[in-house]
Amino acid sequence: MRMRSATLTRSSGADWHLPARPAPGDVRWYIEDVTGWYGGAGVRTQVTASIGHGDFLSEPTREGRALTLQGSVVCSSVELRDETERMLSAVAWDGEEVDLRCDDGHRVLTSTVRLDGAPQIVEIGRTKLRFHIPLRSASPFLYADEQTVYLHPVGVGRGLEYPLFSKGGVLTYGTALAERDSITNGGDATAYDSYLVVGDFPGGWRLTVGRKVIEWPWPTVLTAPVLVEMTGRIWIGDSNVTDQASVRQWAPLAPGATVTPSLTPLQGGTGWAEVRHRDTYI
Repeated sequence: MRMRSATLTRSSGADWHLPARPAPGDVRWYIEDVTGWYGGAGVRTQVTASIGHGDFLSEPTREGRALTLQGSVVCSSVELRDETERMLSAVAWDGEEVDLRCDDGHRVLTSTVRLDGAPQIVEIGRTKLRFHIPLRSASPFLYADEQTVYLHPVGVGRGLEYPLFSKGGVLTYGTALAERDSITNGGDATAYDSYLVVGDFPGGWRLTVGRKVIEWPWPTVLTAPVLVEMTGRIWIGDSNVTDQASVRQWAPLAPGATVTPSLTPLQGGTGWAEVRHRDTYI
């Protein structure tokens, strides 16, 4: 499938955009391909010979993803070509991780990558360059844009409205916030969502995701939210507090699966959970 565009974005926000059909200008970038975007993640397994026929195979895991950004550039002068060639030599030169975002016309996905070798640049005529830039991602996965869902305990938003009797001379109680939003993994690989619990829960709280439960029996305050990562970790700030949860049933989201998570205070309190989800692809 032909790429429509590829964009490299640094942590500073500066980006380099390569479209398939650039606008007119003195320097016109073209994306040709991103090899490894499909099928670029290998499988790692350990093979142990058995006494009889066959082998014993360990649980397979995916390797990181090897990619090569291929493109060309047409400049209006030799001087501009030379400046552009120098710029290409410095792409991600310092080993910084950058986000590679590709649009193949069907979906837009992102991978975090770093330089994996010397850029290969070939001069064609007086004003054109063709280049191959080797990249590598530590993760085999590609991610769609992040989605955010907010969970509220049952009943949040209900209570006496002030000033009293201000609506038609009767007491009114407000409307409870919706707390049953669903999350679907539209990708083809398991997604590991994160849940940030914010609020004042003096007796802790319980997260329920499908049939799995994460239970935190300790006081939670607004200034110290608790981050639950479904990869198997719980954080307060920079401190790993995974062992302090009384129930740890991690709930990664399988491809195509839908869950309706809920947040329940153990002994009252108020707050919310911010769920961050990305459709995940391999």
